[in-house]
Amino acid sequence: MSRINFDHVEAQIVEVQYHEFPGTLMIVCCITLRNGFQVVGQAACADPRIFDEFIGRGLAYKDATNKIWMLEGYLLKEKLWVQEGNSPLTLSDYPN
Repeated sequence: MSRINFDHVEAQIVEVQYHEFPGTLMIVCCITLRNGFQVVGQAACADPRIFDEFIGRGLAYKDATNKIWMLEGYLLKEKLWVQEGNSPLTLSDYPN
């Protein structure tokens, strides 16, 4: 695979949780990926007269999945880099 697509991103998701903070117009979406990593997205409304929880959940979900795209893109680039003959990154490459 040399391209990330929506189906691939969706396949990484094992759980989706939402939280609306009481007294606010903020909704947070926490997505757990199949490897256990969690990604958070958020949405907020400025005007309480037009607040819609369904729309807020959709926007928070989209914010979180956009982050998954970035992570999956990084993993794909690493895989392609290794296929070009470079050494894969290891934990020792990162500072303690």
